[in-house]
Amino acid sequence: SIDMNGNNHFSDNFKIQEAKKLAMNIHDSWGVGNTECNGSGIVLLLSVKDRVAYISTSSGLSPILTQGRIDHIIEEMKPFLKDQEYAKALVNAIHFIIRYIDKGPPSFWEQYLSIIFMVVIFGGVIGAGKWQQKKKTEYVKVKSHLDKIDHDKALVLMGKYECSSCPICLEDFKSPNEESGSFEKKKGSPPTSPVSKPDDTNAGIPYIGSDGKPLQLLRCGHAFDKSCWEEWTSSSSRNIHQCPICKQDIGGSVSIDANQQSSYQRSQELLPLSQYNNMGWASRRQQQQQLQQMYQFERNFRIHRLHHRYPHYIRQSNVDRWTRDGYDGTMAQDSEFLHRDPVVHDQQHSSGSSGSGGTSFSSFGGGHSGGGSGGTW
Repeated sequence: SIDMNGNNHFSDNFKIQEAKKLAMNIHDSWGVGNTECNGSGIVLLLSVKDRVAYISTSSGLSPILTQGRIDHIIEEMKPFLKDQEYAKALVNAIHFIIRYIDKGPPSFWEQYLSIIFMVVIFGGVIGAGKWQQKKKTEYVKVKSHLDKIDHDKALVLMGKYECSSCPICLEDFKSPNEESGSFEKKKGSPPTSPVSKPDDTNAGIPYIGSDGKPLQLLRCGHAFDKSCWEEWTSSSSRNIHQCPICKQDIGGSVSIDANQQSSYQRSQELLPLSQYNNMGWASRRQQQQQLQQMYQFERNFRIHRLHHRYPHYIRQSNVDRWTRDGYDGTMAQDSEFLHRDPVVHDQQHSSGSSGSGGTSFSSFGGGHSGGGSGGTW
């Protein structure tokens, strides 16, 4: 932290100058970038608490990544930085850097008409840096999905599970914000969730999918984003008259009214507590087993979708093991999955290339800073 844990009592210019000193010092001491063509290294410094960023470039990149272009990149990052979406800010910055490098030195008009931008990038090789950041972001997203599936399994055992996302794309459902007109994440269950309660106060709310369209609701009670369902059924190899999750026949009609409870839901819904307590042990046990079986179908489908979307992290061996009857492990903590964490690979690569007598930064090419630019948000 430059400004004593983010007290922010110093001026923006002071914080930028302090960030510049630190970024250039790191660039020089670590030797980021190779020495060919006056160097090709880039160092990103981001002080979240102080809300300041600085990018240092080697002399070889200075004619391409001019101050105007760096300021332009930083400006593009600001919306993400203000929303604390730092990973998206970095990925967006890398996109612009690669585009500028491919484009070459700026023209006369670009040098004098470009908008000021703000960017912070930490890396050595630009192309590899973008790919590595994308992999790290994807891994975190996959792990988050696995955590949620593991958590939902526990909720099912307690009879409190509520479907809150599309099983195909895995994105959260939304509900209209009546005050602002914008969309928010849905906090309750969709009106046809097979495990929702009959006295659910959200039963009449017109939930929408992550695509902003009304939910596609099947007779069996499963709900999908409308866009996902249309894409799913457009494939000639799929049975459009069958639910992809539970395989129940939906009778040719692929959707029902958003405010209408499906016949399946009415037969599978949880009973009010007063009635539930009056049931015999065998009946309660049977209902619980039915609900668990229904969720098992949905859980396995979501795991297969994760494998389809992220095959690099979720392998077929994971799918086979996690969907096997009797599996009781925590998927997000699976040793095979954790081994594919890009951060772990980076640490192993750095350790293996440093050598027994060198420092952990000996894999860098001996580059040094030739300038840069920074800004605050």
